[in-house]
Amino acid sequence: MGFDKALVKVYDSYGLLKITERLQQLFAEVWLLTDTKQKFPAAFSHLKIVDDLYPNQGPLGGLVTALTEVNTSSIFLMACDMPQFTMEMIQQLARYRHENQVVLFKQQGRLEPLFAFYQITCQAAFKAQLFHSDWRLRSVFPQLSVREIAFSHNRQLANVNYQKELALWYSACREGEDHFGFL
Repeated sequence: MGFDKALVKVYDSYGLLKITERLQQLFAEVWLLTDTKQKFPAAFSHLKIVDDLYPNQGPLGGLVTALTEVNTSSIFLMACDMPQFTMEMIQQLARYRHENQVVLFKQQGRLEPLFAFYQITCQAAFKAQLFHSDWRLRSVFPQLSVREIAFSHNRQLANVNYQKELALWYSACREGEDHFGFL
């Protein structure tokens, strides 16, 4: 889109702050993984912001960083530009997080690795993947216990990647609709 999606403002508030507020309803800790902590303005100061230990290696680097830093048996990883989610979606995945190393949705034949639970036991496999110049998370999945759940919700789980999608995000908020997970 030509700008940092983590700092997108929806009306008078940062979209990412609205997402973290919703996540805090389910999780005791919500972290932001980033390439540069300093880019976040004071409005984010109440959140734990962690510098990526593997910058420029995409979400794989962020995932390995999270699995390295966390003190829990599993984490929920979510991209910063996925405002169209519900708590029920996360809870549906959470039901299986103890029996599987990775739990994620499969939507229209595609896996959604940036909206998923990962057990700490995945760390070694993902860390090894960093050195293969293939930073796709799904490349490691054949080595792990992965639970794919058919996505059956009435909305699409998608990233905001284009200006057109950003306009819909604003429109949904203005109209008071809950289509994009903010209201």
